[in-house]
Amino acid sequence: MLSILRHSAIRTHIPAALFAATRCRCIVPTRASSSVTDAKDSSKVTPPYRVLFFGSDDFATKHLAALYKDKNEPGSVIQSIEVVTPPDQRIGRKLKELTPMPTKAFAELHNLPVHHTPLEGHSLTDWQLPTPRLSSAFDLGVVVSFGYFLPPHILHAFHKGIVNVHPSLLPKYRGAAPIQYTVLNNDTETGITVQELDENVFDAGRILAQEVVKIPEDQPVTYKSLVEDLGNKGASLLMKTIRNFDECMANAKTQDPTQVTKAPKITKKMAEVNFETMSAEKIEQLHRAIGHQCPLTTTYTLWRIKRSLKIKHRHISMQLLNIFLPTSSPAHGVIPYPQPGTIFWDFDTESMHVVCADGNLIGITHVKAEAKKVVRSYDFFNGYAVRSGQGKFGMFDNEEGVEPGVSGVQVTKRREDYTKSIKKRLKREAAKEVRMTREQRRRQESWDKSEEKRSRENAMNEKNEWDRWDRRDEWGVWDRQDKWEEKEKDEDNDVAGWNGRDRCTTTRWNSRESGRDRRKEGATAEWDDMEGDRDGRRKAASTEWNSREGGRDRRKEGATAEWDDMEGDRDERRKAASTEWNSREGGRDRRKEGATAEWDGMEGDRDGWRKAASTEWN
Repeated sequence: MLSILRHSAIRTHIPAALFAATRCRCIVPTRASSSVTDAKDSSKVTPPYRVLFFGSDDFATKHLAALYKDKNEPGSVIQSIEVVTPPDQRIGRKLKELTPMPTKAFAELHNLPVHHTPLEGHSLTDWQLPTPRLSSAFDLGVVVSFGYFLPPHILHAFHKGIVNVHPSLLPKYRGAAPIQYTVLNNDTETGITVQELDENVFDAGRILAQEVVKIPEDQPVTYKSLVEDLGNKGASLLMKTIRNFDECMANAKTQDPTQVTKAPKITKKMAEVNFETMSAEKIEQLHRAIGHQCPLTTTYTLWRIKRSLKIKHRHISMQLLNIFLPTSSPAHGVIPYPQPGTIFWDFDTESMHVVCADGNLIGITHVKAEAKKVVRSYDFFNGYAVRSGQGKFGMFDNEEGVEPGVSGVQVTKRREDYTKSIKKRLKREAAKEVRMTREQRRRQESWDKSEEKRSRENAMNEKNEWDRWDRRDEWGVWDRQDKWEEKEKDEDNDVAGWNGRDRCTTTRWNSRESGRDRRKEGATAEWDDMEGDRDGRRKAASTEWNSREGGRDRRKEGATAEWDDMEGDRDERRKAASTEWNSREGGRDRRKEGATAEWDGMEGDRDGWRKAASTEWN
């Protein structure tokens, strides 16, 4: 029945408001006396307890997870858990993304009832304690990293009282940022304190339980690593205190006012770095303590010398990310030693080193300019004129050491050697480029020559091929054209002219098709005969060509006479041509016999003959 009610409970979701407390806030007010619990007669309340948990961040979530785990075990001292958390926060660009608190996310994941503090304001004076889902009142309150001061009417509402887990050895580091100040002051030990809540002062209640935690010295401790360790130990100490609550209340100790130290809230002002006044160790400790919350910022001054020889300064706000202390640096051995804020590039660690006030250096791997994205130090070193010596970290507007033509570069022996090495490298690269250019030019010339030779050979082969076809042509193209022109003058020989042209076309087609006839069954024998006397035919064709070129007019007259004679015995020559065609074509005999008969029938109709000739041609 309890599980059903828990799952069906309706949670209240209130829109987000600005949350004043920092992420590391892990304390709430304490109360000095136990009169409230005495008035309620807390001895009559026995486990298991109805717990109301107040918390916000990841540190508080670890304690809520410990309570939830104990609640589900046999013989638990926890009967029920409900959660009070600040409203959801708006984060991101223009505060568009609404993000719940980590404790709320854990509670909703495990079906725990969730209540919100007021949307407006940072006081709980007018806020009333929520009514328990399964009873009339809560037995015990647990406050971890909540960020609000609980007024008396809330403190008096619990039968057993209300306790707080604070990540320090109270009365040391009272306030909102005890873990940050532990890292910042380079302490060798810290601890966890479970205390009562005081009605008037933060972290001034009686101490119920306390555990010392040693900080390892072999490696630098960071805020995140310390939160993880203290969160686990604080959850364990909280459960021990609740299991032995009456005994812890009876043996509670009052804090010594003379030993009180403060740990106030972290502000952005604390993250500002001044290389002229802060040592390298101090900057590195500050980064480990608050870098997760407020990235360290400084000013980068960039100067330019204009054509008018006036010096123009530009100041850029920079966030320094991933800071460390280098063991060696290119700045070591530079004479005179560089001023604070001077930047060097280290090739071994691929980071830039900055000189601090004590002469030591810090290493930086990433930076972020205002309104820009995070970039590597290498990109910053090249893109912000650091390599050319026209900028350094620090705020200054004076023109001392900056001269026209020099751009503020402090010339040292190391820089001269570096410049010489750069010039040598550029000279080697230029020589290499010249060699590559010569080799490419030689290859290109060789390629051009080979291409020209190949083009000449292709042209010659093409010319020879055309000459071969022209020599193999029986009458020649020009002679047939002349014959056609002569015959066209006779208007009565219209049909005969077409026949002559068709005959010449057929002859030329047959001569050009002869190269392909060897693949056909009927042309094999003729091809063998033609190959046997190829040289003789070529010689005869050459002689005939020369004779035709010597007397073109005579050949035309003879051709005219020959043409007239051919007209007389046209039928005999056609029959002989048909016979020769059939012998050469082999497989086409049947089609050519039909074509011959069709040819004889087309003499009376010129248009019909043309159509049939085109079909045969195709």
